[in-house]
Amino acid sequence: MSTSSAPPVERFKGTSWEECNEFILAIRARAFWEGKQRDPAWMADFAANYFWQKAMSWHCRLPQDVRQDWLQLEMALVDRWPPLEDDDDARIKPTPAAAPSLDRSSKADLPRQGILKLVLDESKTIYYLKLGFTHCFLTTNQDEAIRVRCDPVFGTILLEKIKFFLEPID
Repeated sequence: MSTSSAPPVERFKGTSWEECNEFILAIRARAFWEGKQRDPAWMADFAANYFWQKAMSWHCRLPQDVRQDWLQLEMALVDRWPPLEDDDDARIKPTPAAAPSLDRSSKADLPRQGILKLVLDESKTIYYLKLGFTHCFLTTNQDEAIRVRCDPVFGTILLEKIKFFLEPID
């Protein structure tokens, strides 16, 4: 390899998307420097040495197959610490049936929270949408359902996923 020093990798505490993004890029850069960029097991094992505090607790609870494969671990990181939405992202913005009230004290303009419930024509069973690491799944357990907030924004409705994680209190 080159005589230059290895790219640095900082401890990952799990504080934000920005920190997560820097961590992913640092692991990729180090793997490239080591000639291991196509070795997901090596990358996952290397990254495991840099999880710290809340991120270490989260990492320890991941399934073994995710912990041992950088491609799966990278997706899990992005799922847990998602990037902030850009204006260019596709969003569900249905047209309201009536113009929004100009009175901001109106309860109609306050955010509403709920869960995603699915209605299947052929089934009498109530299903909810549940997030996995890479896919969505159906569940009958309401506690596992994706939590969302519906918030009036600039005369449209924005439906956004709410981060809902149970973490131990220090």
